[in-house]
Amino acid sequence: MTWKDLAGRLNQARIDQLARQVVAAAQPSVQLKCGSRIGGMTAHEARGYVRARAARPVREVAGALLDGELANHLQRQVALRALDSVVRAVIARRAESPVKIIMPRYAA
Repeated sequence: MTWKDLAGRLNQARIDQLARQVVAAAQPSVQLKCGSRIGGMTAHEARGYVRARAARPVREVAGALLDGELANHLQRQVALRALDSVVRAVIARRAESPVKIIMPRYAA
């Protein structure tokens, strides 16, 4: 293993660690913002909706946590990885919640 490989692995581990911190800080606000609205959407619609609504809070949290600590391209990597994790977590929570089935009323 060359020193470049080792540096790359350490860098990826650091990016993963920072992404977990960003996810922990951003997920509750995204869950509150999107949780109730995605119940009636298909999986594809819900994923797109959550991704669009989560982008700004994740970017803001990543910017606040990493301000000046990392280069811009690394901050972008952390934010994108955190965004994917937040979207997966919110969608998984949607799958855990009970599905409300609305039955039409039939006239007798």
